[in-house]
Amino acid sequence: MTVTVDNGRVKIEGYETDDLDVVAYFEYLEQQTKNLEGELDKLLKLGALAAKAGNVGLSTDYVEKAVAELQNNFQQQFDNVFGNNGTLPQLMAENFGEDGKLMTELLNPEKKGSPTNILMQNTNEAIQKLITETGIASAIKQQMKKDPKKGAEFEKYCEELLQNIARPYGDIVENKSAVTGSLPPSKKGDYVYTVTVLSKKIVLDMKDYTTKLSLRADCLDMLDTAMQNRDAEYGILVSKRKSALPSEVGMFQEYENNKLILALTADDSEDALTENAFLEIAVKLAIRRLREQTGSINPTTIFDKIKEVERQIKRFQGLKAKCSSINTTSDSLKSDLGLIEEEIRASLTVISDSLTGTATQSST
Repeated sequence: MTVTVDNGRVKIEGYETDDLDVVAYFEYLEQQTKNLEGELDKLLKLGALAAKAGNVGLSTDYVEKAVAELQNNFQQQFDNVFGNNGTLPQLMAENFGEDGKLMTELLNPEKKGSPTNILMQNTNEAIQKLITETGIASAIKQQMKKDPKKGAEFEKYCEELLQNIARPYGDIVENKSAVTGSLPPSKKGDYVYTVTVLSKKIVLDMKDYTTKLSLRADCLDMLDTAMQNRDAEYGILVSKRKSALPSEVGMFQEYENNKLILALTADDSEDALTENAFLEIAVKLAIRRLREQTGSINPTTIFDKIKEVERQIKRFQGLKAKCSSINTTSDSLKSDLGLIEEEIRASLTVISDSLTGTATQSST
């Protein structure tokens, strides 16, 4: 392989690769009758932008550390000289006025309006302005931001999503997590979604798993038990994130036409693109199965589209991981990320509409 740069052009001669991810992606593009040369050009551009953004991110870390050290050093030096126990107030207290009261108040940085208080305030404002202008405040906020939807809050969040899905059709969502079921004393099966027009039930176990579910068979056993315990005909296991599920499951996988395992997000990021859509698609798919209209369902098409969404998410996150939140982030990189996000949302809409369009919730 030879790579040359000449007259504003890059030439790659004799390039080939057997990387599994790369080969699989281009096989998919070929099946979609995409222009492979054009797609390769896009990927090279995105990779170059991502690498460039990565270098910018290193600069951000350096500036952030330098500003933090500047602020800490100034505070320490200020306190040593002007603080209540600083050298200057002690000197003034010993030599001026009754107990040095007048001078101590004058130099007290905690006393509003004193010269040292004003100096301290102005200095802090200057440092904060520096932090803001370099975008470090935004970067720190993003790094420290915690996802509020964890544990019980995540289950409540999912329950609200289910209620929103059920409401237009008169379906019923019940929290059964504290109720003994048909297999006493078992309380397996957190939520039961009743499809009113069919008088059939879907059971859902929805958790923010903190330990990985390593075996797919264990997941399916959990669903079998939950289905029996809640007298349901379809079972759905929902994890907050993909990393908690067995590797072979991915983000969305159906088994035996009556069990579904899915993750609502690809990682721990709060910028979740798929939370609402994936749960809605899961419920719609289960309802379609319960209607016994398998002849009108093309599961291969549906799951192919889901896999396409997973690939789009992987591309999105790969680029976003390289991005810095500082103000000089490449506009073209932001634009590329925006386009991929639009593609993901459009694909999810197509999947959801395909499940709704041929099997509505009204009686036939």
